[in-house]
Amino acid sequence: MSDKAYSTEQRLNSLISNLNSWIDAEIAFWNSSILTAFAADTWHSIGTVNGWVGGASYRKSVDQRSVLVAAIGLVPGTITAGTTIWTIPVAWRPASIQQIPVTCDNPLAGNTPRINVLASGAFNIYGISGTTASVNICAEYPIDL
Repeated sequence: MSDKAYSTEQRLNSLISNLNSWIDAEIAFWNSSILTAFAADTWHSIGTVNGWVGGASYRKSVDQRSVLVAAIGLVPGTITAGTTIWTIPVAWRPASIQQIPVTCDNPLAGNTPRINVLASGAFNIYGISGTTASVNICAEYPIDL
């Protein structure tokens, strides 16, 4: 093998070694900093107020820009329009009022059952009747709007 051929082989091996080191560094970067920054939140439980019975769960989406809320079989307490049924902690509050739909077994005639999620974190109920026995929520709202 000539000196020139050996030199080319050496350079290729060095280039491959450097490329492998760069790839390893990129993989470590993506696995630690970027993916960790967008790790999914865990589900959190929250209790109800104003005579409502049951609980709800909430978590941030993977991109941290919205909140998912789930509650099945909530039993209504006070049903006056605008009654707060729970208040979510600061990190999960929207920047402005967000409306989310709810289902119930007996909506108030002429109304769409819903919750207004306020910037204060209050979840206020609207549109359910006095004979409603069960309310369900499965929704997502943005926190940056």
